[in-house]
Amino acid sequence: MKRNSQTRLPMLLAVATVSSTALAQVSTMYVTDGTGSVGYTHMLQGGSEIGAYQWTGPAQIPIWVGPTVRQAYYIASGGPGMEYTLGGVATGYGNNWNNGGIQAYDAASDGKNVFMVDWGSGQVKSWGLNYEGPGNVLFNASQYDLGITYDSKRNEIWTSNWITGNLEEWSMNGTLLSVTGTGGNLVGALGYDAADDSLWMKDNSRNAMLQFSAGTHAYLNSYGYQTYVLGGEFGTSVTPEPTSMAALGLGVVALLKRRKK
Repeated sequence: MKRNSQTRLPMLLAVATVSSTALAQVSTMYVTDGTGSVGYTHMLQGGSEIGAYQWTGPAQIPIWVGPTVRQAYYIASGGPGMEYTLGGVATGYGNNWNNGGIQAYDAASDGKNVFMVDWGSGQVKSWGLNYEGPGNVLFNASQYDLGITYDSKRNEIWTSNWITGNLEEWSMNGTLLSVTGTGGNLVGALGYDAADDSLWMKDNSRNAMLQFSAGTHAYLNSYGYQTYVLGGEFGTSVTPEPTSMAALGLGVVALLKRRKK
């Protein structure tokens, strides 16, 4: 059964500040900035930007985070994506997402699959952990859903809608469980923080990062953030693939050699 929760936020939310870092991001959130160019991934924690790195190529907006950060090329025509360390160093382990003609701006993972939602149709599909495979259809969400994240506590998927600003909760078979109004629109960069069971997203219409409870759906917090971001995710615990592990191992060896000099 669907539950509706329309949240009314203060008119000055876009310029609100975090009163306590305990209410800001507990884990590190990675958000992507740059639709048509070689953009940046920004790292947010505690209500502040703690770092950023530039991409190896353009349009690497969809993002999921495990032991490494994996980003794909969002445009339907396809292009190269890349894996980065959690600190933003390219590992050289790339990907060419077989998107089947869809256009997606965000990604999520349960540690076994990558989930993405087609901006035009709202269709949710799954791929392998490096965006490989033809893409298996899971269910149809809402048209113009842009943000997507996986809720590891409930084994559910959440989406955020670019037009309505709604936060939508879905079972893995596509049952709409709840709809929560965020009070804005142009909402993307949706991520689930398992550390405190909350959802973070960017309201680009008011230049604000918003936090909602995944359990009660209540609005919790917000702070001003000017950067225009579309993809977003917190870390997921998952065992990296052998190729990825080898790339990381080479990086560690190189670092140790430099330290010995």
